Formats: sequence, structure tokens, C-alpha cells
Amino acid sequence: MKLMNNYLKDKQGNIYRILQEAESILLLPCGGNSLPRWENRERVSELERTDKPTLPERELTQMDYAVVFQRFNIIADVLAVISDKKERSLIISRLAEEHKISRPTICKYINLYLTYDCKEALLPRVKEKVVVLTQDEKNIRWALNKFYYTTEKHSLMFAYKQMLKERYYENGELAEAFPTFYQFRYYYRKHSKKSNEIISRYGKSYYRRNERPLLGDGVRAMAKGIGVGMVDSSVMDIYLVDDAGLVIGRPILTACVDGYSGLCMGYSLGWEGGMYSVRNMLLNIICNKKEHCRKFGIDIDEADWNCSQFPARIITDQGTEYISQNFDQIT
Repeated sequence: MKLMNNYLKDKQGNIYRILQEAESILLLPCGGNSLPRWENRERVSELERTDKPTLPERELTQMDYAVVFQRFNIIADVLAVISDKKERSLIISRLAEEHKISRPTICKYINLYLTYDCKEALLPRVKEKVVVLTQDEKNIRWALNKFYYTTEKHSLMFAYKQMLKERYYENGELAEAFPTFYQFRYYYRKHSKKSNEIISRYGKSYYRRNERPLLGDGVRAMAKGIGVGMVDSSVMDIYLVDDAGLVIGRPILTACVDGYSGLCMGYSLGWEGGMYSVRNMLLNIICNKKEHCRKFGIDIDEADWNCSQFPARIITDQGTEYISQNFDQIT
């Protein structure tokens, strides 16, 4: 009977995950900063099966993705030798010194990733705060939801006046104490979330079509490793002038970016477009970037821009300058 990747629990409720099977079984104690250890089959047979633990649903921001991939890149080398206790210990010590973090922290990242089997487990936990609203804050929130976050697209001032009319008028007169418009606006700015505001006022389809953040999910699915170059050209939104002050025109930028890492592999900036800009970009990809920057009076180290090889794959749009015949001629 194969047990690989099964989740088990003991009588105390502790959960374990089976990572590998051989003469003995590589068992991960889920939770904390424990690393996998080899256990005999008799020990594992005493445990009973359980469901895989799940993460709470959470909307990830671009900053969240950056944190996730930063932490995953730290532990990636350890995951390759996770079953070798001596080798992984040496790598963890090296990573702790290199990244200036403690060994327990690295072990915690490894445990989280292996427990949930996904990178999102590496996100820092959000502590929930219990917020007690005053009566004025409740009234402001009520007015925003009823009069501002609607398809009528009323202004903040309209929502504020409606709040005073509905909640602070008694017998035709305004109450002695009431929030000012500045307090009303401050509460809105402090608690408003731009995505919710756009969806409530303009609709979800408008938000998805025009306002949603582009987090690169499609790119990650396409570029699962380094070496996938994405190429595109654009006329820059700037006009250049000569020494006499006469307008020359707008330059053309052609760039190749690695889809996995976001590294700019090379570029071409000039007046010529089409095949000529592609040729110059490819020459820039394979050139020594340190020497290239030195031509413009910029001194960098090799590690600052360590890229002088063609990508394994090049992905473009359907521009006429990207047809295969052009690349054959350039090659």
C-alpha cells in the first residue's frame, strides 16, 4: 500500500505528512519548525489517516507575491535534498549566514511549505484586530455604504449631508454634536479599499476590464523557469530635441524580459524599428553588460546585470518584425 503524500495524525491530534517511502518512511511533523525525519514502518502504522490541512482564503497583493517568492527562493536548495539530514543541515547553515536570518526561521519556512504543499503557505500571518467603533463611526460607515458605494456615484459631500439629515437631525434641528466633513472624509480615506469602491460604483465587469491589478498570474503559468524571453516594442511617450531645440521625434524601445525572474535580458533604443531594432536588441542580449554600461559612464559589477546569453525560448506578439524569416537572417 502506497502512503506517499498521505496525511496522518496520532492520538494527541498531531498531524504528520509522508514525503518519501523506502525501507523506512520520511515523516514530517506538521507545524512549528520541525524538519522531516526517517521513521520505521511500525511507528507509522500506529497513525490514522486524516485530511490535508488547508489555508484560509486570502486575496494576494503584488507585495504578497514578492514575499512568497523571496521566501521560496531561500528554501529551494534545501527542498532538493530534504531527505538527506547532513546535506540539508549544511545548506541551512549557509543560507542562514547568507540571508542574515536564523536557522529556526528557515526551518519554519520549510515546514510550512511542505505541510500545505503550496507557496502561499509562506505568507506572513495577518493578525486580526478587534476594532470597537464609536456611534459616529458607525453612522459614517452606514452613510458611505448607503449613499457613496452605489451605482448612483454620489459625491462624498452628498453622502455626508444625507448622514446628517438621517442621523443627526431631531425635530427639524441639527444635533449639538455631530462629525465634521473632515472627520467624515478622514474615515473614508482610512478605511476605503480602491477595488471595492470601483466595483460598488462601476460594477465588477468594469473593474476586471479596466482597473484590476496585473499580477502576472498568466506569465507565471507560461514561464515556470528562467529562460523564457518576452519581447515587445513600443514608441516611447517622450519627444527628444536636438541642441538647437528642434523636435527630432520619439525613440523606439525594444526589450526582452525574462518571464520568470523579470530580469531585462537586453534592449534596443533608437530611431529604427522593425527588424533593425530586433537585431540591435539581440546583440545587446549577448553583450557584456558591464562593458555596455561603461560606455555611458556607469560602473556596475558583473553580478548587477549578469546576463549575456540568449533565452531558450522567445515569445512575442504577432508583430511583422517578429516573423521567423527575420530571425533566420539575423542568426
